[in-house]
Amino acid sequence: MSSENRIDDAVDSDEHVVEVKDKDGVPVFLAEVVWNEHILLRHPEIEPYKDLITQTIENPDVRHIDPEDERVMLYYKAVPEDARPFRKASFIRVVVKYLYPEEYNNLTMSY
Repeated sequence: MSSENRIDDAVDSDEHVVEVKDKDGVPVFLAEVVWNEHILLRHPEIEPYKDLITQTIENPDVRHIDPEDERVMLYYKAVPEDARPFRKASFIRVVVKYLYPEEYNNLTMSY
């Protein structure tokens, strides 16, 4: 399945693994198809840490727009040593791609 088809499936899907609002109150969801066919295939060790993903989007320590795609926001959060999913991981990075309805395509995100 191509990346574009996976995104279309995610937007049309009612099955969300994570539903949260970012720091600005913008709804963010993680579709089950993206969780299973993208994230878990590349990062299976993150499976039990969905709550950490949610916390990182809701209350990041740092966030910035990806220099290669202004629709992508990179969220970072320090992870306490006793809650680290991996031995050396002192922070988590969550990548969120904002997909807007057609009428919003001319707007630019600014932070």
